[in-house]
Amino acid sequence: MWPFLRASLVFFSLALTTAADASATLQFAPYGLKTENHGTQAAEIAWLDVPARHSEPSGPQLRLRIVRLRTPEATRTQAPMIYLAGGPGGSGVGTARGARWPIFDRMRQHGDVLLFDQRGTGESSLPPACPHEAALPLGREELLASQLATAKRCMQFWRAQKLDLDAFNTVESAHDINALRLALAVPKLTLWGMSYGTHLASSVMRLHGEHIERAILMGYEGPPDTYKFPLVADQMLGQIEAMAQLDPKLPTEFKSVLENTRKLLEKLERQSIKTSLLRSSDQIEIGKFEAQLGISVMLIRSDFARHIPLAIGLAVKGEGGLLGEYVQGAQLGMKTFNAMPLAMDIASGVSAERMAIINAQTPKSVLGDVLNFPYFSIGAELGIPDLGDEFRTPLISAIPTLFVTGTLDVRTPPANMQAALPGFSAASQLIVNGAGHDNDLWLSHPEIADTLEAFVQNRWQGVKQLQMPKVEFATSLSNELWRDVRSSLGLPLIGLILLAAIGLPMVLFWWWRRRRLLRRAR
Repeated sequence: MWPFLRASLVFFSLALTTAADASATLQFAPYGLKTENHGTQAAEIAWLDVPARHSEPSGPQLRLRIVRLRTPEATRTQAPMIYLAGGPGGSGVGTARGARWPIFDRMRQHGDVLLFDQRGTGESSLPPACPHEAALPLGREELLASQLATAKRCMQFWRAQKLDLDAFNTVESAHDINALRLALAVPKLTLWGMSYGTHLASSVMRLHGEHIERAILMGYEGPPDTYKFPLVADQMLGQIEAMAQLDPKLPTEFKSVLENTRKLLEKLERQSIKTSLLRSSDQIEIGKFEAQLGISVMLIRSDFARHIPLAIGLAVKGEGGLLGEYVQGAQLGMKTFNAMPLAMDIASGVSAERMAIINAQTPKSVLGDVLNFPYFSIGAELGIPDLGDEFRTPLISAIPTLFVTGTLDVRTPPANMQAALPGFSAASQLIVNGAGHDNDLWLSHPEIADTLEAFVQNRWQGVKQLQMPKVEFATSLSNELWRDVRSSLGLPLIGLILLAAIGLPMVLFWWWRRRRLLRRAR
């Protein structure tokens, strides 16, 4: 009886729109948004105070950062669009600074775009950083024990700092979005979410759907999808293998990706390997679980996945430098815990039915449980309240919604969208064949931006498929190092260096010979 009563009370209390929200106002000031490659863009900044718990409007407050990209008055035709970053833990403002800026710039031509730092992200009331770092021992069980011990120490630290960690959940954050709408004094918003941002958008659509004009959901993580099905990794590796088999430049020995993966893991289960990293002299030790972690990172997006056949094939031979680069990346992400993503994911939780499927698939998957490591295994011991199965029920919505999905996206696979579609009566789909997660869903094809723009203008709806460029698999370490040099220096600079390397000795030789001839003439 208690879990049902608790869930009911949570949803009853948090569905209230408080007077404090309604009375909030925003004071925008000029702001220069410094982008990485497109200079400083004129924008506006404001700060919104919201209750940490919306059921307690007079309780502690959180301050949230909003950066507004204004639309020219002559072209404003749409409701303000709020961008919800992924992670959880990503900054909406930070996202727009990078390679995706041109798409933000296009979208703001039709309605104001609000770059939103969700509670606990960017510059929005950040919880104190946990001072404890996790050790990174070899092996799954040892690493899991270290992760759990460190997470518990972090929880004790945050509680001692009087941080209300239980207020960092997706439902509270969804009410923040409506508080922002009220502060803007607009009847409706358009939601634009990426990855975890789609999970948050789903909660906003459930709780405040009457105030949502339309939604763009890129890399869909629906209400029940926080924890992944392990066999998705095997499906994606199978697709990588099928692509590798068709690549005439890839040596045959590297093409059997799944077979090589199994050979590697069996070998590493018996004996780990120590190796230098490809791009530095740092040493790393790779066991079975470490290899699984590294492969899972390579599956995230296409520019990583192009290394999979070569990295695994070389590691089978004992040459683990390329694989080690990704192992190290995965390990660095496990050294520390941040309050917001830890609390958000654990609060969103998993149903008993989904948990049973995950547990049944884990021993069958070549990568085991790495897609859900470590939260799936440690969440129940950290005392963070679960939002309950009512929160995880599939969404029913008539809001015009565009789903953007990549066929090679291991983090938010197409199956998430397919499971959700029956609940969306006004759904459109943009399927990018060959795309993984992250920037693949934004930048892998020029028509992605065209489609987003057409959808938000109500000029297009339906189902569209795009094909991203064919993946060029890595074929050798020497080619990869040369590719790195070209990428970092650029071909013109390389040409100058080669010219100097060849030309300078020739000039010196000519000068030395000329001086020698002059001396003889005297």
